[in-house]
Amino acid sequence: MARGYPDYEGDKQKVYLTPEWAALEAVDKTFIMSATVSGDSWDTLDSYLVPAGKTLYITSFAVASDKYGIHGAVRSNDGLGNIIPLGIAGGYVGGQLSYPKPLVITGGLTMETRVFNAHSANAVCHTCVQGYEL
Repeated sequence: MARGYPDYEGDKQKVYLTPEWAALEAVDKTFIMSATVSGDSWDTLDSYLVPAGKTLYITSFAVASDKYGIHGAVRSNDGLGNIIPLGIAGGYVGGQLSYPKPLVITGGLTMETRVFNAHSANAVCHTCVQGYEL
């Protein structure tokens, strides 16, 4: 965890929540990905290997598409076939989840976002994961 106060912060009485402090210390993370996904199929849009000794805390996840019937999942993967589902969002053209208690992915594991295109035609799909890494 960062120590001290940012140079540009004049009020020493303020108490920061961890996500606010992470943004001030520039350890916040945003992963945005777009890709064309075939009809009636799953596809991995994004992956991020959390560095050893660090922990990724996910505070929100969103998925969207230009067609109806999109579902997205955020999960961790250890590369050995052990996959831990963390959250699913979806709906007519997308969905969003915010986590008051962040999802946690420890160092050495990979964060993945996947989407399911329930439409019969190809669709342009998007995912967005936000959080911070300490």
